[in-house]
Amino acid sequence: MIRQRMRIILSVRQETRRRRNFMNWKKLMAVTMALCMAVPSGIPQTIMGAEFTQGTQTQVTEVSEFDDGMGNDCDETEAENIEDLFGSEDFSTGKAEEINDNSQDIPDLKENEGEDITESAGTEDGYKIKLYSNGKLEKTYTVSREKAEDAKAPEAPAARSGYIFKEWNTQKDGKGTSYKPGDSIAELLHSVSSEAELPVGQEEELKNSNVESADVENVNTENVNTDNEENTADELFEEIAVQNLEEPSAEDVVENTEEPSAGDAAVQNTVPGADAVSAGDSETPGVDTAQNNDLSTEAQSTENSTAQTEPAVQEETSDNSESQNQNIEETAAGVEEDSDTVVLYAIWQKAASYKIIYKLNGGKNNSANPKTYKQNTEVKLKKPTRSGYHFAGWYTDSKYKTKITTIKKGTAKNITLYARWTKVVKISSKAASLKYVKGYSAGQIRVSATVPQYVKTWDNYYYLLYLDSATGKVKKTVDKIKKSDLANQKLTFKLKTKGHPEYIQGKFAIGAKNSKGSYSVISNRSYVSNPEKLASYQAAYFIPKTKKGIQATDINQITETKSKNVFVNFFASDILNTGYGYNEYKYNGKKYYFAALYGYKNLVSECNQKGIQVTAQISLNNSSLTQSLRRANSPYGETAYYGWNTDNSAARQKMEALFAYLGETFGSNGCYISNWILGNEVNSASCYYYLGNVSFSKYISMYSEAFRCLHNAVRSTRASSKVFICLDNCWNQRNIFSVCYTSKSTLDKFASTVSKLQKGISWNVAYHAYSQPLTEAKFWSSVNEPLLTKSGETATFITMYNIEALTSYVKNHYGSDKRVFLSEQGFSSSYGGQVNQAASMALAYYKAACNPMIDGFIIRSYMDESHEVAQGLALGLKTSNGKAKKVYNVFRYMDSSSSLKYTEKILNSQVGNWKFLVPGYKASRVYKMYRN
Repeated sequence: MIRQRMRIILSVRQETRRRRNFMNWKKLMAVTMALCMAVPSGIPQTIMGAEFTQGTQTQVTEVSEFDDGMGNDCDETEAENIEDLFGSEDFSTGKAEEINDNSQDIPDLKENEGEDITESAGTEDGYKIKLYSNGKLEKTYTVSREKAEDAKAPEAPAARSGYIFKEWNTQKDGKGTSYKPGDSIAELLHSVSSEAELPVGQEEELKNSNVESADVENVNTENVNTDNEENTADELFEEIAVQNLEEPSAEDVVENTEEPSAGDAAVQNTVPGADAVSAGDSETPGVDTAQNNDLSTEAQSTENSTAQTEPAVQEETSDNSESQNQNIEETAAGVEEDSDTVVLYAIWQKAASYKIIYKLNGGKNNSANPKTYKQNTEVKLKKPTRSGYHFAGWYTDSKYKTKITTIKKGTAKNITLYARWTKVVKISSKAASLKYVKGYSAGQIRVSATVPQYVKTWDNYYYLLYLDSATGKVKKTVDKIKKSDLANQKLTFKLKTKGHPEYIQGKFAIGAKNSKGSYSVISNRSYVSNPEKLASYQAAYFIPKTKKGIQATDINQITETKSKNVFVNFFASDILNTGYGYNEYKYNGKKYYFAALYGYKNLVSECNQKGIQVTAQISLNNSSLTQSLRRANSPYGETAYYGWNTDNSAARQKMEALFAYLGETFGSNGCYISNWILGNEVNSASCYYYLGNVSFSKYISMYSEAFRCLHNAVRSTRASSKVFICLDNCWNQRNIFSVCYTSKSTLDKFASTVSKLQKGISWNVAYHAYSQPLTEAKFWSSVNEPLLTKSGETATFITMYNIEALTSYVKNHYGSDKRVFLSEQGFSSSYGGQVNQAASMALAYYKAACNPMIDGFIIRSYMDESHEVAQGLALGLKTSNGKAKKVYNVFRYMDSSSSLKYTEKILNSQVGNWKFLVPGYKASRVYKMYRN
């Protein structure tokens, strides 16, 4: 019965909205007043009484206000002028003006309609959107008119257990227009806006004047004001429809006395004494307190009686009542809303259940893994177990191509999962293979390794370890990579050297954590190869105009002799002496302080500018400042220099820091050293590179470690830098010192050792081609000629007489890229006289200039030194008092195009057929750089 009444009322209201013109609040009130004054007998009182009987105290007060304002003052004259009032656009009475002035208080007229008025007013500037889900109003929001074109369907509502959200729909049954979240709803908003709209307040007028204000049986056609010209056919249609509504019986009322659920709140006002509709839901059109009151005491009595005597009937009808109420609510929500209100319903689908089949391949499943799942749920798969194996993941195919960790929400099918396993091995020193550690680009090191089998570790990472080069122990971790679930994992690490110069000289290995905070080395170890790739300065190796050079620190001596090469000595004590200015240098987290070396920097820079190549030799001299860098104090009085202690961690790190500092200080384009020599005549151990009582193998190993560090330090700053090992002329013969080795055996052992330390290391030979004996001036006719064979395999000594034996040996055994630099030689005038000294100088230089394996020819001294003269070694171009010898001009011009003008006469007179003694002689090779 209620549903039928609702359908009729809603139909009437829809038709009325389409046809009726807007009437403002003032006119509506005027009509109401006119009815009260004009209609004879007690009908108006009956109507008003029916409207306000059993109403709230507020409603009665409002009626009193109407009576005081209008009812007491109406008379017959005003009744006769009702027609004029209906036809007038404005009201002339003072009372009418008062009512008009009070129209702003509309929300207070009816307490139950305050929410509707507010909502209606709120839609003036936008579209109100109401979202229903599972019979409940979930959300209300407004879209401004300016943003209507961009309006989208909202996201899915809160999840509903056992269901999957399908779409939004304009109808509850899903038969209306559907919208997926994100779909445009602009057309929907425009469609509701295009319908005829009731102005603000029209809904209240409709309720007051037609449906809510009359008892069904008391209203008849006599109540219709047919004399009013403004009473149109539409109004008659609505009033007649209301008159024909049947009065609900007590049974009808009983069916609806059950307190509705939250989703059915819209129908509460159909029950006598029920509370008002909740603010969150729409009110049921046309059924309000006035009509409920009109049901009177009889209905209420019937309700009470039924509730007491027939509880079973009430329970049976509750489900039907709930369904009715919900339908009424949803119908009301879809129709009663203002024309700018859109209602969308969440459409749900029941989630189906699907099977999960596990293929464990010898493993045991995790009890948390479900056997079934539903489409609206997400399943995070757990790991199974298998002894001796690592779980490598779940796959959706038996060939392990598609890995899966989660069955995502929305999946709707039976699934078969395959467990993949990887054999596990324990931590060992050979569990991984380090392929290379090399310079990749300026400031970046690349490390490559493989792990053939899955290693069982404490955590889920493989680490790149920085090792203590002296002890081999783990010093720190520098990077890590997450372990793969599969075997044959390839690891690639990228390290930045900026702020970490220790990486360049350091040793690396792959490691794994075997317990909390403890790391094990699981691979071979490696230093950084091709450090030149790390260099910021990539300029080509500087080649001077000729090979001629001199040992000097005075730029005037260098330029005066027209030398194209200069040799300088760097003593460790000078670098560690901070008394004349110093620089702070940070290496591997520790601060060191090294001399600023202003004098050397100025000399090197000036030589660079003048096109003079610079060669520096680094020696660890005997000083209190160098004590911490030495392995042991020498018992030999002959010891002039010591070897670097690479076995001690602190000493080694300090050495590495010193080398790195020198490389950076003398590696820039404006101040660079081209050639670096580590040690002096290192085959003479007890004199020039004392390391204590160690074996030959250990001796060469320690020297090779220091050499490699210097190599990486200087080449990582300036890529073209060359590094040399220094040997004396005792090729296959030991020198006279307490501990010494032949130059040949030292070179061969060094070449073998250093190449194993670091792949691709670039070494060269700095050689002292003195005569044998040293005091001999006429090297071309040496007394030891039988010992000076032209073969590197058999020669006892190698001097300038048979220098080709050295170059051929190096080239044939190690390649022409290993260069020979004659870094120190001289010819004494003490016994052979100045003429033979000059002849030896010219002949020796011509042999060096015409040998393509030799890059430089450096003489020992600009001036005789008294302590050397005392030993028969007057090697200078000048005497100790500064007087030029005959050799002076020979040296100055022997590398020029006019060389023979200064050399030929002396060579012919002293040597004879000198060209025969110079293999490959050409005049152009004398004054040009000839090398391969």
